[in-house]
This record gives sequence, structure tokens and C-alpha cells, in this order.
Amino acid sequence: AGRTTCELRFAVEVAPPSALAFPTLESELGLLASVSIEPSVKGQVDEYSISPELPPGLQLDTKKGTISGTPTELAEEATYVVTAANSSGSATADLTFAVKVKPPVSLKYPDLASQFTAGEETDGEPEVV
Repeated sequence: AGRTTCELRFAVEVAPPSALAFPTLESELGLLASVSIEPSVKGQVDEYSISPELPPGLQLDTKKGTISGTPTELAEEATYVVTAANSSGSATADLTFAVKVKPPVSLKYPDLASQFTAGEETDGEPEVV
């Protein structure tokens, strides 16, 4: 009977993030319309980044990856690359959208009476939704 030994050296590393994805986003975001989208990702993420910079009023939370805010300026369609990274690597996801003035959904005149008298002037302010 004998005995033998060997020395093993190994390192335990964090796996790089993978499967970074965002919910389906409209191709046109509304000017002055609130936005909040949260990513899904597999693995540990130390930091999120985005390129190019988001339109004014929108921001990326570099710890959670959430994109939120209210766009304050119009922006042409562009593709934004979000990167989730840790010490072992990274994963990316593309978001493509523009910031546009959205058409109104409805128009109401809430202060107008339901009946009018012929020949009398009426006045009412519209409510745009």
C-alpha cells in the first residue's frame, strides 16, 4: 500500500453577467411622459453603463440598471447599448427608441353645459389627454 499526494491550485471567480434584457420598449417615447424600465439579467452585476448618453431627462441607475425619468427634449431614433459588468466580464443589450411629441389620446370640454341656447355665446376650455 502506498500513498501519493498532489497539490491543487484553483481560483473561484464570479461568472460574468449573461442574458441581459429589458422589457419591450415602444420605439417612440413621449416627450414629458414618465419612463421606468428595469432589466433582467443572470449573474452578479457590479455596474451598469450606457452608450451613447441617454436623452436629457432620462437616467441610468448604475447599480440597478433601471432607466427612468421624464424625457425633456425631442430626440431622433438612436440605439443605446446597456452594459452589465463585473470583474469577470460583461453582457450587453440594445435599446432603440426616439423621443417624440405624442398625439393626444382624447379631447374633452368638461366645463361646457350639455344644452345650449341658440344665439348665445358659449365658452369652454379643452382638456387634452
